[in-house]
Amino acid sequence: MAQTSTNVVKESGKLGVLTTISRVLGLLREITRTSLLGTGTLGEAFSAAYNTPNLFRKLLAEGAMSVAFIPTMKTYFVEGDKEKTHEFLSAVFTVFSIVLLLVVSLGIVTAFEISNLYASLSPGSHAVSQDINETALLIKLMFPYLLLVGYAAFLQGILNASNIFVPSGIGPILFNISFLLVPPLVVSFSGNAARAMAIGVLVGGFLQAICQLPAVIKLGLHFSFINPVRAIKNPGMKRVLLLMAPTLVGIAAYEFNAFICTGLAYGVGAATSIQISLRLQELILGIFVVSVATVLLPELTGHAASKNWESFVKQFSQGLSAIILIAVPVSVFSIIERVDIVAVLFQGGKFDRPSVLNTASIFLMHSLGLVFIAVNRVLTPVFYAQKDAKQPMIAGIISFLTNTSIAWIFSRFMGGDGIAVALSIASAVNTILLLCMLNKKQIPGMNNALKAGGLYALKMLLYSIPAGFGAWGTAKFLHIIADKSKNRFIFAGIPFLASAFVFIGIGVGMLLITRDPVAQYIIHAVKRKGRASISSETQDTIQ
Repeated sequence: MAQTSTNVVKESGKLGVLTTISRVLGLLREITRTSLLGTGTLGEAFSAAYNTPNLFRKLLAEGAMSVAFIPTMKTYFVEGDKEKTHEFLSAVFTVFSIVLLLVVSLGIVTAFEISNLYASLSPGSHAVSQDINETALLIKLMFPYLLLVGYAAFLQGILNASNIFVPSGIGPILFNISFLLVPPLVVSFSGNAARAMAIGVLVGGFLQAICQLPAVIKLGLHFSFINPVRAIKNPGMKRVLLLMAPTLVGIAAYEFNAFICTGLAYGVGAATSIQISLRLQELILGIFVVSVATVLLPELTGHAASKNWESFVKQFSQGLSAIILIAVPVSVFSIIERVDIVAVLFQGGKFDRPSVLNTASIFLMHSLGLVFIAVNRVLTPVFYAQKDAKQPMIAGIISFLTNTSIAWIFSRFMGGDGIAVALSIASAVNTILLLCMLNKKQIPGMNNALKAGGLYALKMLLYSIPAGFGAWGTAKFLHIIADKSKNRFIFAGIPFLASAFVFIGIGVGMLLITRDPVAQYIIHAVKRKGRASISSETQDTIQ
């Protein structure tokens, strides 16, 4: 058992490294795409077309795999009956293939209607003319990606259920590399850069699936297409469908919201800018927030199972405070330095200065909700730890409907900014709902922890104000000199780095002067982790 736990930790550590590499390559992918396509009609066509099969990915692939398939697969592994395992895998493979093929076929056949629907969603003053035919062609080209990424998720589910994570981490890296390398090779005969990138997406999806197959074969597992009726009647398949049912409601609401917002963004010519802004937001959350939320869930689950509510609340409070300590200052800095952040990463080629300013404006609106999104990542594990998935689902559906409604109205007179601020408002609504639901649970000490969290957020905001002024003044002064250069790493990079240094310096200085307990706790935790890592490496060397 101890050996298994050690293997899981090592595999998770390797996955963390691969995920970091994938995020960097993903950023390079976006830089390449924006440089070649910009935010014009071709860029918008690609953004909308690429989003379309991805809307179904979480609904049919990733969500289904994580929620229903992996837990069921684990039970078959525990039982150890190879014949039953083969039958179960074949049943899932069969049903999954039929559903994916039907959706992909329907998407290809209705590509023009989807493209036309996107273009008709924003008839307000900010509506722009789009190339519907090109968008439809790109949708047809990229919809088979759903089939490929679906099979990738199926294989990933098998491997994750076996506590094997590395091949799943390699997949996204190969996808991003394909996106970077394939388009230059095929652009000469594909017609334009957007179609070349669409081919890169398909190749990347194929590589993402095929790279995991050897690891599955090595496990001695196999599956095949069987009679669909037999597949549906399989007990394991029935269990998967039963587990998927409640989750699909929430995911379907999310995908409906994403579909409407994609259309609205496409209609006002902001699809590319919104994608880039969300990519920056995901990068921030991935670096600073996801790790805390990931560690928090198993800890809280253990305390809830043993009814140790004092430790439960203490663990939650520490996680919430750690998130606030990071999210509030990062949000403030992102708002102040939004133009330099976008410029230093993306300006160049067809992504010109107007594209930078439009994207930075949208990033500002998204940054307003960054704290709420981060806090939601910590609040939801509290419910899941108590085996309560219903209330977060209800809160999620309400927030999605809020987002869709506000985006629909605001996009009429604010364009892409209205769609972005709608997400921030919806995230705040989700936070408020979760807090109200959590308050009704009457967990001993939880109300005090939430009040303390609110006061700590206010404290971090007050600390961020002088740090923000220092960063703004530094950037303002340096722009006087740096703006003479045409190199983005000089006119945007130098002010960005200098202002970040000043912001962090003032902020950390204030935390040290006031002996902030949360900051001290994180520092001690990092030191303990460092010592534990050194000790582990020493033991491995001895062995």
